[in-house]
Order: sequence, then structure tokens, then C-alpha cells
Amino acid sequence: MVDLARRRGKSDSRDAAEVYRQLVERAIDGKDRRAYQEAAGLLGELRDLLREHGRLADFEGTLDSVRQTHARKRALLDELARAQTRWAGTAVGQGEGRAVRALGA
Repeated sequence: MVDLARRRGKSDSRDAAEVYRQLVERAIDGKDRRAYQEAAGLLGELRDLLREHGRLADFEGTLDSVRQTHARKRALLDELARAQTRWAGTAVGQGEGRAVRALGA
């Protein structure tokens, strides 16, 4: 399904974003650190896709939703914080700082 999201991302970022959101939730359902690492990686791919299409605000909304929905999953929040460090290293615009701050930096 990841391949599907990547292929759709080339032609329809909205459709691809929905596929990524489903993949993220499916990974989180794994309820272990490895699954949370996978979810963070998928969120990173979603971030890159939406940034390329000028839709970083959509990513920020998705990230906020994931954090709120799964606020009790400390290991997930830890993996998102680790991902934040990687994403901060690739920030190119002021709007991306909000996504980093949303992770609790």
C-alpha cells in the first residue's frame, strides 16, 4: 500500500495523503515501538509529499490529529519527537517550524 501512496503522490497529492493517513493509523495499531517508528517514517513521507505540493498546513493538521488521538501512547510520542529532529534538519520554510513546535520541541 505504501507503493500505492507513492505512485498516487506523483499525480494526486490529496488521494495519496489519505492513503498515507490510513497507513499511519494502521502502523500505530501495531502498538509497539517498531510500529511507531514505521508510523513516524510514513508521516515523514507524507510531510515531504505535502511540502512539495505547497500543502504543509495539511501535514501540520494531520500531525496534530495523530498526537491528540494517541496522546496516551508515550512511545509513539517519543518516536514522533525523534522524527521531529530529522524533519528539523530538512526545514526550508518558516511554516515548517510550526510542525516542529507541534511535536513539543
